[in-house]
Amino acid sequence: MDLSIKNCRKCHILDPQTGAMLSEAAVSYTRENEIYLTFPGWELVMEEAYLMPVVFFDSINGLVTCNCSICQIEPVIDKKGDYHGFCHILSVKNTADRHEDFRLPLTITVNMSYIDPETGRSGGIGGVTSNISAGGVYIIAAQKLPVQVFYTHFQHNVLPIAPQTRVLRTEPLSNGKYGYGCCFEDLSSYTESLLRRFIFHMESIHKK
Repeated sequence: MDLSIKNCRKCHILDPQTGAMLSEAAVSYTRENEIYLTFPGWELVMEEAYLMPVVFFDSINGLVTCNCSICQIEPVIDKKGDYHGFCHILSVKNTADRHEDFRLPLTITVNMSYIDPETGRSGGIGGVTSNISAGGVYIIAAQKLPVQVFYTHFQHNVLPIAPQTRVLRTEPLSNGKYGYGCCFEDLSSYTESLLRRFIFHMESIHKK
């Protein structure tokens, strides 16, 4: 299946049950343009093949989430603990062209609500945004977030939406807090339109 994912150097391999990130992987290509992944091993790595979601960070297509088969997994000879294998794209779950989105520096109080995949219980922690775009948000929180996927609730009805949000990277900050670089997932056209209008409006205010 040719999706022209040819400008990608890394991806995230996700757990098919919880959506949590299992591993970050380096992306390379064979001479036949087959996708080749290199990643640290996890406990099920000796299975013959995997069917799981993979998020590609493509410099042209943006974030592309695909259902993939990862097969012919073998240890990397000169790097203990690492494995590599072929990745065959079976279908596309979501494409988000986000690399050109304008990120507006903006502080908004948010609540990150989630369902704990182990207990099934709901939870949430508070935080504040550092910047926001139509494609994602950077959130700073005093607590560590126990999941990769949550819903962002903007307090005081600043934005009357609660988009599904995925953590792409977590950064421990010097003040003891945590920074979360996130992308919004499965946005409806209405929700994305609200986000873009809000960002445009706030940018206009900041320019005055």
